[in-house]
Formats: sequence, C-alpha cells, structure tokens
Amino acid sequence: MIIKPYKLDISQFGEKVRDEMKFTIQNVSEKELEIKLVAFPGTYAEVELPEKIKAGQSAEGVVKLKEGRLEESFEKSFTFELN
Repeated sequence: MIIKPYKLDISQFGEKVRDEMKFTIQNVSEKELEIKLVAFPGTYAEVELPEKIKAGQSAEGVVKLKEGRLEESFEKSFTFELN
C-alpha cells in the first residue's frame, strides 16, 4: 500500500480555510485489501476511508478537522490495518 501524500498538512495559511484534505491510497499488491483505521486522533479529526481497494487500484481517503480545531497547532498520526 502506498499513501500519497505521505504527510497531510492542513496548515492554515492565508485567508482560505482548509478544514479537510484528500489523500490517495494505492494497492500495489496482487490481492484486494480491506482497510481498517485502528488508531487516529478522534478528538481532532474524522477520517473517511474506502472499505476495500482492489488489486492494482487506487482509492481516495479524506481527513476532516473537527470544529474548533482550526486555530490549534498539532501533529497527529493515523494507523491503518490491512487484511
């Protein structure tokens, strides 16, 4: 599995509010993968993931900051589990 970009930066630069960021998950294996999010900063963000990605295919995920977190500075990580 390859995730691009490998680092999600939702910094608030300029006037435009950035409260979500999309990322791509690429399945480079020969088997369909089931994805499960096992650890994430639930008080800071919500993460939308596909349930499965077919072999050789890509899918999109989205990280959405929760209300009230735009003004805070933080670094967090996510952990995925694959079948």
